[in-house]
Amino acid sequence: MNRFIILPGSDEGNRGDQALVIQTKRTAEEAGFTGEYSVLSVKHNEADKSAFGIKTIDSILEHPGRNIKNKDNLVYTVPLILKWGFIAAFDFINTGMLLHRLTRLLAKCFLSKSKKRTLKEFKNCDACFVKGGGFLHSYGSYADIYRIYFFLYHIRLALKLKKPVYVMPNSFGPFSAPGVKRQIKSVLPKCKMLTARESISANMLAKIDIHADVYPDLAFSLEKSSRPLPEFDAILKIAGERKPVAITARPYRFTGGNIEKQYERYVDSLAETCKWLYENGFYPVLIEHVIAENLNESDMKCINDIRARLNDGEYSVFSNSGYDCMDFKQLYSRFYAVIGTRFHSVIFSLAEGVPCVAVTYGGNKGQGIMLDNGLSAYALDIETVTFDKIIAAFKSIEMNSEEYRAKLEKLMENNLAAHAELVERLSSNR
Repeated sequence: MNRFIILPGSDEGNRGDQALVIQTKRTAEEAGFTGEYSVLSVKHNEADKSAFGIKTIDSILEHPGRNIKNKDNLVYTVPLILKWGFIAAFDFINTGMLLHRLTRLLAKCFLSKSKKRTLKEFKNCDACFVKGGGFLHSYGSYADIYRIYFFLYHIRLALKLKKPVYVMPNSFGPFSAPGVKRQIKSVLPKCKMLTARESISANMLAKIDIHADVYPDLAFSLEKSSRPLPEFDAILKIAGERKPVAITARPYRFTGGNIEKQYERYVDSLAETCKWLYENGFYPVLIEHVIAENLNESDMKCINDIRARLNDGEYSVFSNSGYDCMDFKQLYSRFYAVIGTRFHSVIFSLAEGVPCVAVTYGGNKGQGIMLDNGLSAYALDIETVTFDKIIAAFKSIEMNSEEYRAKLEKLMENNLAAHAELVERLSSNR
């Protein structure tokens, strides 16, 4: 049986990650890559994604914060950086030795049993697929040198073991930190297929002499579930005649000075938005799109910060760990509109014809995808977002509803054609 590995690590609590893993497998299978699929985990001994026919294997290079019990990591403190740095230094030496044939046998001695099994999986696999997403970007921090090494590591390992690597539609850049461009140029051009999910990223790669064709984010073609969603039906009863509006939020490590003040400004903006929506005949619903232990990824942490500023009875919170990405795609399809920081909440919604205001962050993904679909006016940078900007964009949705929805119809028409082209491209590169 053919064996394939999906890279990089994927967290089951992130519905966007989950969708990209599922769609990477389905797209590859459509192109003729049939066999057994494994995906790297971000948590040790994470449960297999058996419901989707995908086995989970431990990552060889794990996050340096893996053994630190304190999950309050919203701000990079000096002690936290020092702890991570010490662990990262050891990881860099040991995993770096695995990349070279002459030192691989020695480095293997320091691996756990589960990581030895993962290394064996890499040696025996027929190809590796880099799931869609956006993980290769830097903003000038010297820590980004290791961060890019971390994210490129398993791709580099596969290439060193002479395995073909197919990079599904991703976002790339910016590449501001020293040494980042050099690392990327030493890895990506060696992949058998390289694709970007929006034109800003493709252009940024072109500036460092790397070519990538543009195809839509794989989650656009994810099928939504059809099973009942009783928890959401209960929320609709509370909303009554009010139009439901979904809001996704997340803690975010802001750049520049006074990080706490910037986070407060972001939370205040969303809280004021919820108040305005309720006062104007809408019903705000805060959605826990990503479930995580670490505070910098925990949507519920941010949701609770917003709730502390709201009046009871003027909003609802939707949280269900048992719902997968396909359930969430159905969930978003039932809203009047979405104001989304989690970008796959935006993608799920756009794919279902639901207008969105996107609060963008983390590289080019949000701005690029909204730009390519003629929706730049509805993409707001998290670093500068305010209540006034959100409401102005929301009012624009109402004033230009027919035009917006026409763009979404065209978007899906184009995306279906582009997906078929991607499958053909992948098949011809087998």
